[in-house]
Amino acid sequence: MFPPRGSGRAGTPLLPAEPAVVRTFRSEHRIQRQLKPDRPSNRPEPQGIDNPQRYMSGLIAMPGRTDRGIRRGAPDPQRDRDRPDGPPSPGLRPRRPGMSARPTSGLLALVVLAFGSGYFLSYFFRNVNAVLSPLIVAQFELNATQIGLLTSAFFLSGAIIVIPVAILLDRVGPRRVLIGQFLITSAGAAIFATGTTATALLLGRALLGLGVAGCLATAFKGVTVWFPRDRWATGNALVLAVGSLGAIAGTQPLQWLLTLVTWREVFVICACVSLAMAAVAHFLLPDRNAEPETAAPRGVYRHVLALPVFWRLMPMVSLSLAAFFAIQGLWANAWMSDVAGLSQSQIGGRLLLMAGAMSCGMLINGTLADRLTGLGVPPAAMMTTGFAGLLLAQAALAFELAPQAWWPWALMGYAGNIGALGYPLISRRFPLRESARAMSAVAVMGFAFSFALQFGFGGILDLWGRDPSGAYPAEAYRAALGTLLALQSAALLWFVTSRDVWGEARYDRVLP
Repeated sequence: MFPPRGSGRAGTPLLPAEPAVVRTFRSEHRIQRQLKPDRPSNRPEPQGIDNPQRYMSGLIAMPGRTDRGIRRGAPDPQRDRDRPDGPPSPGLRPRRPGMSARPTSGLLALVVLAFGSGYFLSYFFRNVNAVLSPLIVAQFELNATQIGLLTSAFFLSGAIIVIPVAILLDRVGPRRVLIGQFLITSAGAAIFATGTTATALLLGRALLGLGVAGCLATAFKGVTVWFPRDRWATGNALVLAVGSLGAIAGTQPLQWLLTLVTWREVFVICACVSLAMAAVAHFLLPDRNAEPETAAPRGVYRHVLALPVFWRLMPMVSLSLAAFFAIQGLWANAWMSDVAGLSQSQIGGRLLLMAGAMSCGMLINGTLADRLTGLGVPPAAMMTTGFAGLLLAQAALAFELAPQAWWPWALMGYAGNIGALGYPLISRRFPLRESARAMSAVAVMGFAFSFALQFGFGGILDLWGRDPSGAYPAEAYRAALGTLLALQSAALLWFVTSRDVWGEARYDRVLP
């Protein structure tokens, strides 16, 4: 038996006196154990430095212990091995007992900037044909179906790449995936800039889709990795707001740029910017340690497809985003020119208004969603209101309620991305290491619907054909927009009649 601490016979080395904080903790712990007998619990025992009792009993080295030659805040292999999320990454504050590591505000700003830049290019290339389509149609003599196929190839390649991107995101992390996306985007922009046939343009457009169409999933993964769980909606909104500036750049600012350079030189500039962003992501964006996988990709997708809430969310979220992308990315310009009779400068102003309203909507809707869900309001209530506003704006175009008014474009822009609020309802049901694959199951349907609606819109217009002035008749646009309205109305009815959707009261509530 060891003698009591701090006492002993002469010549016997005394044990070091126990720190006061340890004595206090042990005394309080013994009292609590006497007052509260052990109860069976299904909750796993906290591991690593989140378990103060194991620290105080000496089983794990506490941060900053000097008897092992460890400086406070210095890497400790034993401590890092016991962390549930591995060693700390650059930019993370050192974790203390009872606290989880949180990234600094500067690192969060860098994350938003880096991933928002990828989504900026995604939105720019997605909507650039809304301004360039008259020039491309005139130069290559394309009809509505052909220009619709050329533009929608972006979404087709996006539907193909989004699941592989999601698997890579969960395995290697968002930083490395983002670098590869920038490099592919640069190659696609270079091919589009130098293409001399419609086939070459189609190839370049498809590569652009492979490069940047998955940037939304990459951005959402970056948010789930770096932001606290209760701020995922806000983080998504910040990234979407930065990315939506690409939609703004693809409207009137692009028209102004075309007065100085040709459309081919625009894509050369974009290729150089993509290369520069790849370098920025490589040298400035720190990497976060990836968690080991516990489920095969097929297992994750089987789990997603087995969720009732997925089948209620997917049609409305995917169709609303697809209809908005189809109109904003191509057919808004054609409708305003053929039906409303507006000039290109007037069209550019309305496209700019829609993009600006979309940017505000992304930022406001995400923050408002966090506030409302904190008060117990289901996210489905806000999503339903946004879907109704989007349908109203499209109905105003279909029935020519106000052909030259500004408000339908502002309303459509504000509510166009309301479906993005549905992504956290799916991703929060999965561990962090599987969240990208969970979100990609919804994203792939959105890209597939976007391709079908944008391509099909042009096919419907060609059923009527052009009039002698080269414009499509208003009846053709009414039929195409009416088809979009019918599909979305059916999906909205399916959405609002679901108990699974309305039972989702919070984004951060962990469900089985």
